[in-house]
Amino acid sequence: DSVRLLGVDRLNRNDAYYYTTDGSVSPPMLRIRFDDPEKTWLHIDPASGVIVEKIDASRRLYRWLFNGLHRLDFPFLAGRPTLRQTCIVVLCALGFVFSVTGAVIAYRRLVRDLSSRQSVLRSAVQ
Repeated sequence: DSVRLLGVDRLNRNDAYYYTTDGSVSPPMLRIRFDDPEKTWLHIDPASGVIVEKIDASRRLYRWLFNGLHRLDFPFLAGRPTLRQTCIVVLCALGFVFSVTGAVIAYRRLVRDLSSRQSVLRSAVQ
């Protein structure tokens, strides 16, 4: 099987799959896409010719599952840091409320179970 070149794109700004948050190599960047079984992409620094990143289809999926869901790193929120932070705070607050609710339910059930066991023991002793 021969691997075909699907295309070469010049990235003049960060996009959904290539972006830096730490100030490392930033655009412009070349993206070379291949038609191999892994659907490989290479990100190459055009100034030095260095391969900065190699990603396949599974890494692109991981990008959305991890960065997207765990960090709310979605393109529509990238340019709106206040909205992103608000969403994070709201989701954390909801998680806290659900945690407290679960703890209260567990406490009430434990108290109920303990009191019912104590009443069973009292009736057995009498």
